[in-house]
Amino acid sequence: MWAHGASKVELADLPAFGRAVRLVWAKRRWRCPRSGCGVCTFTDALAHARQVADPFHVIKLANSAIDEVRRRVQNDTTGGRGTQHDPLYRIRRLLLKAAERVTDNGRHKLRGLLAAGDPRGEAREAWRAKETLRGVYRIRSRALAAETVDELARDLQDDTFSPELNKLGRTLAAWRTQITNRHRSQVTN
Repeated sequence: MWAHGASKVELADLPAFGRAVRLVWAKRRWRCPRSGCGVCTFTDALAHARQVADPFHVIKLANSAIDEVRRRVQNDTTGGRGTQHDPLYRIRRLLLKAAERVTDNGRHKLRGLLAAGDPRGEAREAWRAKETLRGVYRIRSRALAAETVDELARDLQDDTFSPELNKLGRTLAAWRTQITNRHRSQVTN
């Protein structure tokens, strides 16, 4: 291989921890000296880079599962889309809210309307799965976080859970490494 040239590539991102993030990569270009080589030129790879699934998008997947469960259960119990009087429709925003941000009045409303509109407890289980997944990001140990993600993914794929949670479980299993890579550096892509 022969060096063919170099350039600096600057990557910028949103501020992290109150400071601007700037990464400068001295990218080198290489040329293969063999005649007939199918690769004319190529660049260095970032060998130690790790892909990270950021908490926002992971929790967004869980919130989407909650919403899908809520709509399906609501459709099954009421025979159609939710209206302002349907129990699950009335708590749709509370189900997506972080547990610590729900007021005492909101928790009371959540319990009562889940009891009224969720006969098999499917929406409640989806909410618990989301909150368990949120808890993964509060764990300091990468090994413990990986164990928690594995257990949650395995549990959600059980036939006793709804198809929406089975799908979430499969996604968590597939993205386990990317989810727990967040615990290595505490930053995301």
